[in-house]
Parts: sequence; C-alpha cells; structure tokens
Amino acid sequence: MDKINFRILWTAHLGHLAWALASAGKVGEAMDVLSKAFRAVDQYGEKAYEVELHRLRGDLLWQRGAVKEAEIEFCRAVEIARAQKAKSWELRAATSLARLHAARR
Repeated sequence: MDKINFRILWTAHLGHLAWALASAGKVGEAMDVLSKAFRAVDQYGEKAYEVELHRLRGDLLWQRGAVKEAEIEFCRAVEIARAQKAKSWELRAATSLARLHAARR
C-alpha cells in the first residue's frame, strides 16, 4: 500500500476537465488540456480513455468549424475502439460521427 500509481486514469481525469472547460465556453483551454492528455497517453501508455479523448477533440474541432479535422478524430476514435474491442466507446464515437454527417446535409 506504500506505492500508489497516481497515473491510473489520469487521462480520464484530464478528459473530464477538458469537457468541463469546453462546457464553460473555454474551448482553447480545453484543447490545451486534451493535448496534455494525449502526451500522457504516449508517455504512460494509458490507453483506456484514448478513444474518448479523440472523440472529445473531434467535438471541440467541430465547435470551432474544423469539420474535416473533427471527422478525422471521430474516425480515429472508432478505429481505436474497434482495435480495443471497446463496443461502448465505438458506439459513442460512431454516434458523434453520424451526427457530424447528418449536420452536413
């Protein structure tokens, strides 16, 4: 019990912070937090929340009007979820992608 891994779900915490910032209208700060989260994914290898990070970045890019970049993030989220066999994350990412496509019509 003397060794606590502070990195457990660190990317999830950062993702939630990014979502909260975006909800408060601080999209730029949210993007900065997501960048930090992606660095943590690379540095610590914590992949459990990676799909949702891509989906969140896609949402933020879409809010900024970067539709093509958002589509790329949503597709990347779907691909990673499939590779991880994470069906609920895949459905969530696919739903975001479908909303984007529906909004284009």
